[in-house]
Amino acid sequence: MNIYIDITIASLTGAASGGLVYYFTKTYFTERIKQSIKHEYDDKLENIKGDISKNHSILNSILTSQNQTYQVGQNERLTAIKSLWTNYLTIRNSLDLISTWDDVLLEEEFDTLFTDKWKGNELVNNSLKSISLDKLSELGKCVENIEASRPFLNEQIWVNIIYLRTFCGRIIYLYHKGRTEKKIKHWKHDTALIKVVKESLTEIEFKFIMSANIATAKAYRSFIEQKILIEIHNIITGQMAADNTYNQAVKLTELIKNTK
Repeated sequence: MNIYIDITIASLTGAASGGLVYYFTKTYFTERIKQSIKHEYDDKLENIKGDISKNHSILNSILTSQNQTYQVGQNERLTAIKSLWTNYLTIRNSLDLISTWDDVLLEEEFDTLFTDKWKGNELVNNSLKSISLDKLSELGKCVENIEASRPFLNEQIWVNIIYLRTFCGRIIYLYHKGRTEKKIKHWKHDTALIKVVKESLTEIEFKFIMSANIATAKAYRSFIEQKILIEIHNIITGQMAADNTYNQAVKLTELIKNTK
């Protein structure tokens, strides 16, 4: 009986010892695996942090350089804007010579100029006599002056200046020709001018011009002037540079990603 008990105790002791060995062995290897995985993830995390820090350093360096370049060129931009506005006012004044009577005549009243149906006084006729083709040379000179500052402006300003110069030049030519031939038509009867207006304005702005029956030349000039002023504001406040910097940063980020 004692021998049986001893054998049973020994068996239980052996089983217990084996269970403990298995438990500690399993725990040991499990912890080793966990530590190995953690170490691997820690290494990868450090590499990612290093890449992020490196990329940020590159971007910050480039953006700082761009900002310094912008500050250096800002004085040139302001000088260019002053020149732009001085020459723009000359272009605008050439159109205002026409809009002084374009503001008071309805489209259908143009057809009665130089005819027995004309009900107005000589004010309009005298104003027409002041229209000279010499203004075309003046317009060309203004555009040349603006073009000299073109690198410090932006393309949208330049495009709007060209549209306005084309509109002014064409309308001066048409009304000068009409006065000479004693037969004048409103500018909205000219296909070339309609094309210029349509290309340079939004659909809503174009419809407004075409539906109005008075002061349409000045209205067109006002639309173009507003577009130019918006671009000037963007240059002076640095909005244009900020947009360019942001776009450049996005491109650089994509470039860095693609080189990995």
